[in-house]
Amino acid sequence: MSDHPTLTDIPNEVILDHLLPVLQLRDIVSLSAVNRQFNLLTSDPTFWRSKTLSDFTFPTTSHPNTSSSKDWWKRVYLGLLNPKAYLWGSSDNSRLGGAELTSTRKYARYVDIPSEIRWNDDDEKKSWSDNLKDSLITALSTSTQNNHNDISEGNERRGKSGVVELQAGGWSFTARTSDGSVWVWGQLDGTRPGFRIQSWEDKHCPCPRPTKIPLPCKVESISAGRRHLVLLDSDNLIWELRSWGKAHFHTAPELTAPIGHGITRSPPHIIQLSTGWQHSATLTSKGEIHVWYPFSEAYENSLSTEPSGNIESSDKDKDRDLKYGKVGDNVLVTLPPLPLRPTTILTETDEDGFKSRRISELQDEWDGYERSRSPKVLEEEQKIVKIASGEDFIVALKKNGEVWLIKVKEGENLLWQYMEYFSSPSITHLTAQFRSFTTYATPTSSSDNSSAVYHARITDYSERLGETIIPDSELLEYLKDKGIIQVAIGDYHYAALNDKGQMFTWGQGDSGQLGRGQDKFGKTPVRVIFPEDEQETEGEGAFIFSITAGGWHTGALVLGDPKPRSRSVKGKEKEEDKQVTEGEDQREAEEESGWPRGLHNPFNNTETVPVPPNTRGGGPVRAMPMYRIGFAGRGANLGGLVGLGRGRDTGAGAGAGDTSNADTPDQANSGRGAAPIFRVGFAGRGANTASARGRGRGKEQGDSNPPW
Repeated sequence: MSDHPTLTDIPNEVILDHLLPVLQLRDIVSLSAVNRQFNLLTSDPTFWRSKTLSDFTFPTTSHPNTSSSKDWWKRVYLGLLNPKAYLWGSSDNSRLGGAELTSTRKYARYVDIPSEIRWNDDDEKKSWSDNLKDSLITALSTSTQNNHNDISEGNERRGKSGVVELQAGGWSFTARTSDGSVWVWGQLDGTRPGFRIQSWEDKHCPCPRPTKIPLPCKVESISAGRRHLVLLDSDNLIWELRSWGKAHFHTAPELTAPIGHGITRSPPHIIQLSTGWQHSATLTSKGEIHVWYPFSEAYENSLSTEPSGNIESSDKDKDRDLKYGKVGDNVLVTLPPLPLRPTTILTETDEDGFKSRRISELQDEWDGYERSRSPKVLEEEQKIVKIASGEDFIVALKKNGEVWLIKVKEGENLLWQYMEYFSSPSITHLTAQFRSFTTYATPTSSSDNSSAVYHARITDYSERLGETIIPDSELLEYLKDKGIIQVAIGDYHYAALNDKGQMFTWGQGDSGQLGRGQDKFGKTPVRVIFPEDEQETEGEGAFIFSITAGGWHTGALVLGDPKPRSRSVKGKEKEEDKQVTEGEDQREAEEESGWPRGLHNPFNNTETVPVPPNTRGGGPVRAMPMYRIGFAGRGANLGGLVGLGRGRDTGAGAGAGDTSNADTPDQANSGRGAAPIFRVGFAGRGANTASARGRGRGKEQGDSNPPW
């Protein structure tokens, strides 16, 4: 036994915190194969969560807890090396970015199954993610062209340009890649058509294909509103776009980053963006919420009159350049702080008993929560940790699980309302869009798959909304303990994602936004099937790691398979049996015909020609007529070929190929005596119609009686 220290003598904490984060992916894989200790350390979910967030700037607004799924973060990291983007729903306003062109179920104005978005149809039919990675690799290769990296290192570098965030706007999509680039397609403002609008600076200008916004920064977070887009860059600066060709950054002191932001002891000043239909909002690290209205007169007057700069696009199309300016500091409205949780007293009639049961359950949960925490912790967990925006309201989530709602319509009073039936110490996430909002509790451990989803639609806003609105009981029961980790909301359709990478949709789907084919309606969530799920391959199917919805369209990001997918053993056996059977049949046919093996036999007509039904009347079709493009009277001048061209029966008048009644040789050679008419159609058209004998390829004399 060696007296010198070895790698196994290093404490596990040091390996997890200092050694593994600096290793290349191939080295981590090699280390995991050394022994059981290193295999467990390299599978630690906390390590893979940290590595995913640092290497891919993965959004933290919606993901499971660290302990909810042991292999979830590792699977996400490896899958982000080759992600895919799928879209479906309405194709109006170019919002699908060309994905509808590749779908097998494309209709006039929508696609009803997931279709992978294509980057360039002329580029060997590569997917959007493939072309996107290729373009980014070219840009990155300038600094590493002298380094001779091996294949695994190249794969790592390519993976870091994958799509990690997808947001749906009212008529568009926005994608963010892990290198900080932003790509858009669709129409940012689709309130009116933009067919003839060519200016990139016009808010109605459509973008038919994914196009990169040439920003002067790296973006770390995006939020797509109904008709505007808000971005947060790596310097914690907020950018806002109301058209694809113009961007303005905010200069208000409340929104600018303090010195030293982003380091370990000082978190970023802005931790979340949120956009609604007419407003934008931010959540700071102190738990403050700032709101502004990008379409108000005050906002318009605060913009810099002249753009501060112009960034040329890397594309040849100079119409895709970006102009940017500043937003003044007098546009913000800071929302009042959240009050303490009130004591609930049931004052209304509880017809089905839901409210009384829910209040009783919550009282027990809150009592247990308060007994298990110190006064200091209880005070710290009063801070807001997440927000979400609807049409004209904002939902806020405290760290302790309390959910509050406030209406933020411009010019109205700001009053928080406590959402009693949507709150719980277990609530960890929330989402909102249009007139709906959802709160949900993600699983707390890998062995306990308990989770709950509380969803409701606001039909009428009032000052007593928190007392009257209750969750959808049927949906609550169906999604209970399903491991839901993300919920997306469209105008009238909804989607949910569980920790197993499965996606479910429900609601209205007359524009295909449910992604379930002909199944276009239903209150019950049904799983969406992706192309990877239909392949006969070894291993799992599609693993979705992020979903989005908006308006009448839906999107999903699917992890790539970290290992090459191979056909299943059953599929291989079927294919091999089919090849053996086909080979034996071909060999027997060759031996019987005597034709040299390996050469094409033009006389070997073993294929069955399908016979279409006769829809013209006159009896059944006896043979498939040959389709011919040419003169209807072709062959009429060949006197010896009776019956060719427009033939005739003995009692059916003069046909084109019949010379028995010709007065002169010239008339006999001239056939019908006039220039034939060019006709496109079947040469034997009408041959089976009893009343039209003598047309098409005429009958010979003596065959005037048809067999039917």
